[in-house]
Amino acid sequence: MTTSEKARNRRYYIANRDNILAKQRAHREANPEKYRAYRKQYLLDHPQRGGHPREPERSRARELRYRIAHREELRIRGRARRYGLSHEEFQRLVTAQANRCGICGKDFVGTIGSDSLNIDHDHATKAIRGLICGDCNIGLGRFKDNPETLLAAISYLTGPPLRVIAG
Repeated sequence: MTTSEKARNRRYYIANRDNILAKQRAHREANPEKYRAYRKQYLLDHPQRGGHPREPERSRARELRYRIAHREELRIRGRARRYGLSHEEFQRLVTAQANRCGICGKDFVGTIGSDSLNIDHDHATKAIRGLICGDCNIGLGRFKDNPETLLAAISYLTGPPLRVIAG
């Protein structure tokens, strides 16, 4: 297939996407046994794509065991994939921040939860700002990384109370 044929087919698909998908859906609904058999055979031929169709629990258990056994390796590869950060660069960031949160200064001790280490980055530019704890990461996320909203929250917190509760 030539490049011009691919481009023509792509334009046709984009222009008629809803009709094409509706026809495919109707055919699937009219022939469920055919698609079930195809899916079953596909899973048998490609076990890495979802495991064995008759033993999904065994496949899930095997994947979980792998994730537990290779936890650190998966974290390293995930950081490289998401942020383009090598393990050495990541270790330099941790050392530069003295293993502490860049906002509140809390030590990174855990791997999950509020004490965990999170890579803070600008979602628009993908630039890494630093390392922060789970609590600070959630806080920044709740304020949508918006400095004006954060400044308004600081003003609110430092302002006088509306009413003092007797206790």
